Amino acid sequence: MKHPHLSTPRERFAQEVAAGKNQSEAYRLAYPKSRNWKDSSVHSKASTLMADVKVSARVTALLSQTEKACAMSRDAWLNKWMDVERDSKSLHDRREALREIGKALGYYKCLERVAGTTGIIMLPAQIDAPVGELPPGFWESQALGTPRAL
Repeated sequence: MKHPHLSTPRERFAQEVAAGKNQSEAYRLAYPKSRNWKDSSVHSKASTLMADVKVSARVTALLSQTEKACAMSRDAWLNKWMDVERDSKSLHDRREALREIGKALGYYKCLERVAGTTGIIMLPAQIDAPVGELPPGFWESQALGTPRAL
């Protein structure tokens, strides 16, 4: 939808930036004739356009709308998995729900740095322990609530 205070190309530029394109890419999409320009010229024009108060305010507004929409759908999605985890009698379904909840809360990104490519997830107190000291399947048994002796 065109914003009443911006020209069609400026609106397109704002939408492309809000969608994740860099300023030069957005400028080329909004102003097709610029595709034949030097990169430095496009960069300069894109930077100037982004510095325009109306354009930057529009980008901010579009990002805010996207954040709100994502937050609402993320919350609904998270609630669905929390219901599955709470109500399901299937151990497989409960584990899958916990995995999805962990992804939604960003635990996997954080733990990926800790576990690396080994796939073994350690608690903060165990980060200093060598990865090879934990038996295979240790953490899977912990997630099921049936701890095993080491």
